[in-house]
Amino acid sequence: MKKLAKIFMALLLLGVVVSSCEKEENAPAEFKSVEKYDFEPTKVGDTRTFKMVIANDGGQDLELKNFAMKGVSKEDFDYKIEIKRVKPKEKESIEIIFAPKTPGRKKATLVVDTNVGSYKISFLGKAEPKPAPKMVITPEKYDFGAVEIGKKATKKFVVANEGNADLVISKAEITGMNADQFSVEKSGATIAPNKKKEYTVTYQPTNMDNTTVTASLAIHTEEGASYASLSAMPLPKPVPTFESDPTSHTFKATYVGEETGKTIVIKNSGNATLKINSITLVGENADQFKLAYHTSIKELVAGGDIKFVAKLAPTDATLASAEAKIKFDTNAGEYFVDLIGKILEKKPAFESDPTSHTFEATYVGEESRETIVIKNPGNTTLKINSITLVGTNKNQFKLEHHTVIKELVAGGYTKFKVVFAPTDVTLASAEAKIKFDTNAGEYFVDLNGKILTQPELTVNPEEYDFGKVAVGKQATTTITATNTGNGELTISEIALVENTDVFTLESMSFPIKLQPNEEKTFTLTFAPTTAGKKNTTITISSNGGDAKVSITGAGKTTEKSTKIYFTQEETPFGSCGSELEVKGIKMLMTSESKQYVDGILGKECSSFAVGPKINLWPGEIQMDLTKKPPLKGIYLLGAGNNVSITVGLYDKDGKKLYTHDFEESEYRDFYNPIEVSVSYSNMKKVKYVVLFIAEGYLNYIHFQFE
Repeated sequence: MKKLAKIFMALLLLGVVVSSCEKEENAPAEFKSVEKYDFEPTKVGDTRTFKMVIANDGGQDLELKNFAMKGVSKEDFDYKIEIKRVKPKEKESIEIIFAPKTPGRKKATLVVDTNVGSYKISFLGKAEPKPAPKMVITPEKYDFGAVEIGKKATKKFVVANEGNADLVISKAEITGMNADQFSVEKSGATIAPNKKKEYTVTYQPTNMDNTTVTASLAIHTEEGASYASLSAMPLPKPVPTFESDPTSHTFKATYVGEETGKTIVIKNSGNATLKINSITLVGENADQFKLAYHTSIKELVAGGDIKFVAKLAPTDATLASAEAKIKFDTNAGEYFVDLIGKILEKKPAFESDPTSHTFEATYVGEESRETIVIKNPGNTTLKINSITLVGTNKNQFKLEHHTVIKELVAGGYTKFKVVFAPTDVTLASAEAKIKFDTNAGEYFVDLNGKILTQPELTVNPEEYDFGKVAVGKQATTTITATNTGNGELTISEIALVENTDVFTLESMSFPIKLQPNEEKTFTLTFAPTTAGKKNTTITISSNGGDAKVSITGAGKTTEKSTKIYFTQEETPFGSCGSELEVKGIKMLMTSESKQYVDGILGKECSSFAVGPKINLWPGEIQMDLTKKPPLKGIYLLGAGNNVSITVGLYDKDGKKLYTHDFEESEYRDFYNPIEVSVSYSNMKKVKYVVLFIAEGYLNYIHFQFE
């Protein structure tokens, strides 16, 4: 029984397994693949591929009915499919292609329709820009300007690659209507990024068909061509043209041995250089004429002109007249100017160079010279009877080396000197004449000259320092004023401009007149009354200019102690507000007090300020120690039944340093006064002392200095 049961169970299990296998074999197809794929960054123009695997995990064939790429970037993706079905439990692959056309992020969806439904797979990719060259031609346009036919003009054009890939130039050429007038090297080139290449364009006009010609420089690459505009203007080939002024000339009648000249002007009215091979005299009487300044004439630029001289210079007394021609041999042909002249009998002649002379302005006592050249351009001997000076101011001139001149042969010349030597200071100018008495007549050379008589003031020294002089003593120095000019110098004033209480000049009478090189010495005295630096300026006024002498000095004191007694004789204050200076210390009584200072009664006045920030009130006396050496101590001697004296100490800026009130107990009694001390630790800083005397008498104040 048990055996049968086991057989039954085995048969039952076998049926379940068979049933399960049959069920699995009849299961539908099942689509398996990626859901999303992101391509690596790809440059525009490049491609990347992805093999997408499609698996069928079902029991029946997976039929691939349709594929479609969708989305905004679908044009940047593609696919290759060579299968239509996938058998159960097998895999197949298709190729997905990413080929971006523009830069940026890309996204598309592949929709796959199958027999078991539709499936979507997302594809992503980043498209990067493709490296590309960038051609820039400099300049973009160029005008060669006007160029003569047969000549050339060139211009270098720079082709630069401003891109990030090689620029491949296949060729360079000239294009346009007038391309035949221009030329350029046609070679190609490869230009790396940020590099350049030069192309030289040549313009060579061959005709005048156009007043303005245009063309273009074309640079060809795989991407196309870039252009630079060209323009120019052809000019006709220049031609020289000869002209003369005059075209003929008749000279005035001329003596044998003399000369008569005529300026000949030749011009080039063409537009090319006129080459002048020679300028010569031709004709039967050519020897009676001559040319001057012509040998250096070799060419004339277009529009230019130049001059030379043709002369009738007869030498043959048997001729009554002479004729000849000037011949011009040029690259424009041969040209002629007719010359005609009448010849006269012989005679001597006189010429001078110069015929008049104005000397440069000359000071009295100095001299200016000029060379006089006299000539005999006649054809016989010139007799010179005398050479003299005539005229009102002839004594301001003189002649040198003239007495030996007696005659001049025909064509001869000689020289002598005329000297302007003014001596009269009262004259502003002088005029005279050189008179020549000759067998050809009387001749004159006018002479003129301006006479200078300028005084000039010079002082020595221009500055002087007395150094340190003890207060109460004096020192002297001398100042010298000199006339270094050549006219009379008049000094109208010598004065001091400041500190005349310590600087004094010796007494002088004005005006002071000095002849050239004469001098005046005067004494200056420095007598300081107080310590400290002093200065002044001496001003000297004259017709030869003004001068200043800077003077400095310093008063010094050797005192170690100063005692000021408040008596009518030593401190006569007078009215309220009056200021005194006693022993180099300035004092000021600033207000009324009901008390007496040794019999001196002050008067009411408003508060008074002397020194920075020091305000003085009624009942005070201020003492200024700013000109004194540094303080060492202050002592007072006072008396009275009721004594009340306040001493205030201030620094250089008016800042209060210390105040001390003295009462009668410190002074003992009226008949037995004692000197008391102001106790302050840093007396060197004290520059102002203020006393307020409320009651009692103050005999003196005693300052001790370091």
